[in-house]
Amino acid sequence: MLDGLDEVDWAALTHAYGPADDVPGLLREAALSDLYERLFPQGTVYPATAAAVPFLVELAAEGRAEFLWMVGALAGAAPVRPGVLACRDRLVPLLAHPDPAVREAAAYPLAQLGTADELLRARWAEESDARVRASLVLALRLTEAITDPSPTVRAAAAVALARGGTPFPRDPAVIEAVATAAEAGAEVSWLHADPFGWLDVVVRAAPGTALPTRLIGSSSADVRSAAARALTLRCQDSRSAPAELVPLLEPLLTDPKTRDAAVGALRRCGRAAARFAGALAEVAADYPGTAASRSITAELRAVETLMLIGDPRWVEPVIRAARDGNTPRVHARMPVSCSPPVLEAVRRALRDLAGDPGAGRAIEALCAVLGRWEGAAGEAVPELVAALPSAPAAAARALLAIGHLGGEMVPGLRTLAGEPGGLAAATALFRLTGDPGPALRALLTARPPVPAGIVAVLGPLAQPVVPGFELLLTGEAAASQPQCAGQVLAAQVVMAATGDTTAALRTVQAILRTGGPRAALGAAVVAELVEGGSAVRLRGELATWEPELRALLDDPRADVEAAGALWRLGVPAAELVPAVLGAIERGSRVAAAAGLLREMGATVEIAALVRRDRRIHAAGIDDDIVINDEVLRESLAAAG
Repeated sequence: MLDGLDEVDWAALTHAYGPADDVPGLLREAALSDLYERLFPQGTVYPATAAAVPFLVELAAEGRAEFLWMVGALAGAAPVRPGVLACRDRLVPLLAHPDPAVREAAAYPLAQLGTADELLRARWAEESDARVRASLVLALRLTEAITDPSPTVRAAAAVALARGGTPFPRDPAVIEAVATAAEAGAEVSWLHADPFGWLDVVVRAAPGTALPTRLIGSSSADVRSAAARALTLRCQDSRSAPAELVPLLEPLLTDPKTRDAAVGALRRCGRAAARFAGALAEVAADYPGTAASRSITAELRAVETLMLIGDPRWVEPVIRAARDGNTPRVHARMPVSCSPPVLEAVRRALRDLAGDPGAGRAIEALCAVLGRWEGAAGEAVPELVAALPSAPAAAARALLAIGHLGGEMVPGLRTLAGEPGGLAAATALFRLTGDPGPALRALLTARPPVPAGIVAVLGPLAQPVVPGFELLLTGEAAASQPQCAGQVLAAQVVMAATGDTTAALRTVQAILRTGGPRAALGAAVVAELVEGGSAVRLRGELATWEPELRALLDDPRADVEAAGALWRLGVPAAELVPAVLGAIERGSRVAAAAGLLREMGATVEIAALVRRDRRIHAAGIDDDIVINDEVLRESLAAAG
């Protein structure tokens, strides 16, 4: 068994955690979860993954269904697919295995590999087990099985219809077949993340409101809840979908069995959720009672949704929860809306809390929100200044984000400057006091990339830290992205402090030539240097890097940064816009790409992005796809 395993130089290969010398032991133990974690985490493959494929297939060929599912997933990963394909013949006999669980799993990798239909059809002709038949339906794309008596087979056929590349049928009989399969508790193992995962696929593909309406009217609370979640996927795909689908959630909000699912769906539907702001406010009012829970509760979802739509009724429950010692767990990149009513509510709350010795945590929570709004929260400066005695660090951080700098902030800035990531606060402290010490200490522990403007403020005063940074300017790119980020910071510091560009630029150019995320760091520095007024003398030298930068336009991990650098070096926008639009279509660094389109004056392309119905998927958590697209669209529309 596993012949040849020890002949592979596993230590020379890597997986998600580094050297792969532990893989042989895990294969011998058939430690599936550990193997997944190292060789195929979240669909990512590594050099060790390809080397492990023959041995994973050998384990699968022994009739281990769990390894068949893993091999099937690997068959869909382009870098290792050839290795799985080479072992296909070892899997074919498993279609006739006595265990139906093995037969069901075997159809998955064989279908992924494009096994000849006659082998699968021969099995279909004699198969009686419903779950195996469902697996074969998906493998053979047997959409006609939508009329099969088995709910499980019908569910699989519905998925085949959804994935078939043609419009999903509006036939009432098909809709009823899908609904009754869901009500019977059908599951599709190919979509095993959730019992109703198959329904997500089908509702997402089905046009109109007929299917979600039928599911939301089901007698099964589980089906109604699954339908609420599934329709949000259509909202994530299409800008016009929320207007059509969100009203369908109304009966679920008043049903105790489905209220939580409906609130969770509204959290994912962006501004269309404002239709039910009153119901959300009722749920959010109970947030203080659940704020201590580690679970993601409906009450927290309601608070978040009110934040997204700019309804001020989130402020009071958040304050009450904070008074009880619970800081709201609102993730850092969620776009909290700065509507005038919300800004006024937050300012009023800060005035009411001023001087209250027990309100420190509540004040900190409100300061954190104001800091997110940056310049848009400028009207709240008086309240934040008044909050400095109660929450010096939090209020100073918010004031700094807004762009206010005053002597009253010094105590709070001193606290922030000593914390990880305190360089911006330390630089502000230098501007107020003239003391460069905190900024120099923060510079040594900064997490690159650091905006060049912050380093430039110190200029020659950064001389004391130059020797340490000069050691990083080797003229060669470091092996990892974090190490290259340190080299980029070193280049910024040395150039700002000494004016000497020789070693710095040679190292940045070496980083550019690596490609990928490391090169993106180098391209971003080039763009900053060209933009800076002190870099006029460097423009000629940087312009000679155009070939390296142009090569990066075809690199999906560095194209936006390269386009930004080339634009500032004078390359016409028409030559750069395709790469920037490509990044937006991939959902890669969308905010930066959109900002660059605005900077380049690409009005025609911006107008097309604003008009289209298909959403732009920006980075962030899944729940924020809709709201992030709405915010981006508004920003682009304003620029156009």
